[in-house]
Amino acid sequence: MHEGRPATVRLLDGECLEISVIARLSVNDVLTLAAHHCRLTQPDARYFGLAFIDDNDHYHWLQPGKNLLDYEFPSDKAVIQLSHNVRFFVDSIFSLENPAVIEVFFLEAHQQLLRGQLDLSNIDYVRVGGLLLQIYRGDWSEESSLISDLQSLAPYQPRLLRQYGLNQSSFEKQVLQEYAGLRGVQRGFMQIVEQCSKYGSRLYRVCEGSGSPCILSINSRGIQVFENEDTFRPKDFSLEPPSPTSFFHY
Repeated sequence: MHEGRPATVRLLDGECLEISVIARLSVNDVLTLAAHHCRLTQPDARYFGLAFIDDNDHYHWLQPGKNLLDYEFPSDKAVIQLSHNVRFFVDSIFSLENPAVIEVFFLEAHQQLLRGQLDLSNIDYVRVGGLLLQIYRGDWSEESSLISDLQSLAPYQPRLLRQYGLNQSSFEKQVLQEYAGLRGVQRGFMQIVEQCSKYGSRLYRVCEGSGSPCILSINSRGIQVFENEDTFRPKDFSLEPPSPTSFFHY
């Protein structure tokens, strides 16, 4: 009996689900499996989608009503690699009630931070770094792993030097000072990152009509064009969708 093509589904908590792509396996089936693993219930599961991420880190969302075999995945990869992510972002985390869905939104936002996609000021980035240490480590403790933990949770971004004159040593010192003052405080991360223009965006490297490369940023608030991934001021182009649920294919 044909067992189907092997595939993995990467979850935001770092785990992977191993599945076999057979004829009748639908995108909805996989979404249900991922939602069960992440303890997501209806109606919260509607915020999430299943995507294939190509070699350019471009997200290609799979439509819930289709079977996986309706899509032509690259034949040069022995295992199909899919990703379970937030697809539709809410305006505020306070509109969510289920702790499990709040956690997954947090993990998605942290991934955006690690990719350098959030346009945080130096003050906000220092605050976010301190909050992440508090969330993952608990109250301040002087340990040899402190700096390495910071570098993995909120790595220094070179743009901080270009835009604010903040070098890595000063950044790390300020974050540790912030962390030391956050005893007992673990809230505030999402309220900060939700204000970023690229929060909840998927970025696509495209070319303008002139042939110049640029970055297309698409989220539920609209479409923006940036010169490159390191810039946070959009070019003179924007398009507002009539409603946050208007995009089904980005």
